[in-house]
Amino acid sequence: MSKSLFGNEGELFLYNDKNIKFAVAESFSAQLINQTLATPARFICAEIVSGSKVHLTLHGVTITDEEAVRQMEKSALGGDMPILNFQGYLKRRDEIQERIIFRNLIQTGSIDLNDGYVGVWTFRVNDPKSINYFK
Repeated sequence: MSKSLFGNEGELFLYNDKNIKFAVAESFSAQLINQTLATPARFICAEIVSGSKVHLTLHGVTITDEEAVRQMEKSALGGDMPILNFQGYLKRRDEIQERIIFRNLIQTGSIDLNDGYVGVWTFRVNDPKSINYFK
């Protein structure tokens, strides 16, 4: 089972004692994916949720601070994973915008950086509190 959220106007931050905004996204989607275990056949046919993951996909990403990106690359080459946070806006059914924050992102896959434009960038959200957004 999975649930999805969609929003717009996202911002990506590098965290190092303060948040440094280094990229913006036109839109984003977040998906909650439940990991399940199948029950033995002699019991009721069901699956037991054993854990959940949140995947975040940013669309139309533009780098706004190339110095922060260079700092991240230098840290990664030195063995330190950069701490990335994301903030975006969801429009609720009652037309009110709600801010959503995902912390401690881990990049999945590769990115194609072309003149400051990334296009699509995917992450796994490594923050257990993020699951609350899907309830």
